[in-house]
Amino acid sequence: MTRVQCFHCQNFGHFARDCPSRENDNPLNAMTMNGKGYYQPQWFEVGLDTLSQFNVLHSRFLEDFRPGDLSFKCLGNQTRSTSYMGTLPLIPELVCQVCDDCAASVLSFSQIKKVGVKITFDSVKDSSIVHTRNGDVEFAQRGDLYLADFRSHLTNRAINAMTTKEREELFEKAVVKRAQEAGIFIKNAGYPSE
Repeated sequence: MTRVQCFHCQNFGHFARDCPSRENDNPLNAMTMNGKGYYQPQWFEVGLDTLSQFNVLHSRFLEDFRPGDLSFKCLGNQTRSTSYMGTLPLIPELVCQVCDDCAASVLSFSQIKKVGVKITFDSVKDSSIVHTRNGDVEFAQRGDLYLADFRSHLTNRAINAMTTKEREELFEKAVVKRAQEAGIFIKNAGYPSE
């Protein structure tokens, strides 16, 4: 392993998939903790955050996509950028940034209030309730986070906001090369059926 160079940090001794600096890539690493006793949000859960000044959601929850080079800073002082923004059908006035590779989807408490949506707190259930025209959404406490299950709010309008280069960076160089060779083979074979 001493001759193996990481493609992520350029140091020797490990592969990119095992890179210790990748833990710092998580835009929410300053807000959430991994480990025993801490709750890790599921892909379908959306958090309600009083510290966030923007809404960032996976494209599976949004519609009416439009280009927009936007950037935002996370608590870990990392800058993230997105190429698209969309509308949350549940709250159509709410503009959200599309981030398909973020660790979690987050709605800004203050942004929801700005568009005139009422938020109440239920002290008995220990949850926040967002009262939209399309129904109430309950953000219940899980661990130290307030999350809502958004599986019933999925749209069929998801987009792929990643470029080919960004997608290739998720894999090792040898895997990307083999996939490219397979693509050339399929093309040269006249695109045969499966």
